[in-house]
Amino acid sequence: MSLKDEIEKLIRIEQEKIDAREQKHHEYQERQRQRFALVRTILQGITDSIEGVYIRTRIDDDTARIELGMSNGDYFETDIQWQVQPNFGTRCSASKDEGLFYEEAGFRVEETQYYHSLPEYHGPSEHTHIFPTESQTCEYLAAKSAEKVAQYRHLTQLAQRARKS
Repeated sequence: MSLKDEIEKLIRIEQEKIDAREQKHHEYQERQRQRFALVRTILQGITDSIEGVYIRTRIDDDTARIELGMSNGDYFETDIQWQVQPNFGTRCSASKDEGLFYEEAGFRVEETQYYHSLPEYHGPSEHTHIFPTESQTCEYLAAKSAEKVAQYRHLTQLAQRARKS
């Protein structure tokens, strides 16, 4: 066998490894979409229940981003944001037959709070919550959303009363 044939054989072997890793990644993504299906449906119901002036959402097949805040004309000021997805882990380096990501139990909610009116805070507060079940994930988001929207409605009512007087 010539040197060219040997090199070509090595290239094919490496390509097969890359193809196998890519297949594992596609399988992982499909499992994440399946895991997220129920959460996606419930989150869509929760977010549809909130007035559009207080919420911005993007719900995809395997992740959702929900922002709560208040509109000020054409500008939306986010107070809290959640990135929701099935929980996962990452490998620093995957072996030839592994993907870079793998499933972990539960659901991940990455929460970012912004403090626009408090100058003593120098940036957002970030926290990651891991919930064991779909229902606990959605219950947390529904309760936090209700709390924030109640505050926004209260502020809106105060502003309306102030304008009237």
